[in-house]
Amino acid sequence: MRPRLDILVFTLLTFVSSFQLVGQSSFIDFSRSNYLRFDKHVTQKGFYLNESFKPFLSSRVDLNIDSLNNCNTVKGQAKFKDKLKREDLVWIEKENFTLRINPLFNFGLTVDLADTTGRSDSLNFYQNTRGMEVRADILNKVHIYTAFWENQSFLPNYQNDFVQQYNVIPGQGRIKPFKNGGYDFAMSNAYVSYDVNKNLNLKFGHGKNFVGNGYRSFLLSDNAFNYPHLSINSIFLDGTVNYVNTYASLQSLERIPAHTTVEAPFIKKQGTFHYLNMHLGESLQLGFFEGVIWQRWDTTGTLKFKPQSIIPVIGLNSILFRPKSGANVVYGLNLFFKVNKTINLYAQMSVDDVS
Repeated sequence: MRPRLDILVFTLLTFVSSFQLVGQSSFIDFSRSNYLRFDKHVTQKGFYLNESFKPFLSSRVDLNIDSLNNCNTVKGQAKFKDKLKREDLVWIEKENFTLRINPLFNFGLTVDLADTTGRSDSLNFYQNTRGMEVRADILNKVHIYTAFWENQSFLPNYQNDFVQQYNVIPGQGRIKPFKNGGYDFAMSNAYVSYDVNKNLNLKFGHGKNFVGNGYRSFLLSDNAFNYPHLSINSIFLDGTVNYVNTYASLQSLERIPAHTTVEAPFIKKQGTFHYLNMHLGESLQLGFFEGVIWQRWDTTGTLKFKPQSIIPVIGLNSILFRPKSGANVVYGLNLFFKVNKTINLYAQMSVDDVS
């Protein structure tokens, strides 16, 4: 990969409701900048949270922390800055029901200092994003979230080359041409979350998940397009053991060769991800991961759904069914050690077993 320098030099306005929580069944908005606010709190010794699976469920995080509350939603009268940064635009609260609506904006300008082509000299690389999010909490057990973004963007060459090859924005999806050399694309995510009890949460939605500590993951990354999924999040032994089962419908960058539509659809695949995280004392966490990608299409056409893929026992799919199914399996190990209040160590290992 050639060296490059991609610098955000100017942000006109970012208006995002980045940390707004009411219902215990809601999830904390999934973004790197947002989760940096939590790191120094949730990684303290004795704080039993599975920090290596994101997004966090709000009921598993202690929100009664002053530095976190400073970023939290404020209701009522506020100065313009507070209104812009923290207060909901629309807030409707009734008994056992809350509804919040907020606009989403992100305007930015980028320069690629490593690009010496004529394209870099002739275009302004900017991002123009407008959208809206809606949150609803019912009986403090059901949380509904949906958001939509509309984007226009002119991309640096190292990103533009990818778009030209695959006709998708990395992590964002399909594109349409915009003006001369730009792209128009949309993005949406949504979920319904239900707290069955204090130890079990069910989530069905369209979005991303992340397994691991740090910015990147060898196991399950958020550097992908949003996908439909069902997650079952269970805790045991007062939070010292956390087990997450995720069943996902995915698609590859390859398109089906024979098609009847104007634009060939992407080849579908199915994902089953199991992650078991254990606290071994106050400082050490050990996580075991199994990810199975099941083939759903070949040259004969669409393949049948594999019922064994929903078995919720980690390791069983790969041992019993993988050799006969042609599935791809990733085994992983995640280690996290809390040295003190300011230093944490983490490591990952993964093995890709292709049949």
